Amino acid sequence: MKNLHRNKEGRYILKLNMAAISENYGTSLVAAPEGEPYQGPSLFLKGETSAYIQSKHQPIIQALFPNSELYVISQVGHWLHAEKPDEFNAKVSNFLISN
Repeated sequence: MKNLHRNKEGRYILKLNMAAISENYGTSLVAAPEGEPYQGPSLFLKGETSAYIQSKHQPIIQALFPNSELYVISQVGHWLHAEKPDEFNAKVSNFLISN
């Protein structure tokens, strides 16, 4: 809802620069960062039905974050923090306390 704006005709339009996103999406916008791997503990949280972390991403994640953990919250999509806040908060809290 934050990306919507009502134009002069009263219609809702996106405030995003879709042309720039479309033009750059396949380039550096979604490329993995370069540099030395982060050796500290890292937690990746994923909603079971979200496509944001896919199996094809695992080698890149492992290369950049060799001490990482992936935790999948079942029966949620991209908004796992809103769909299952208790499980999300417990996992994050336990990770922060133990590290």
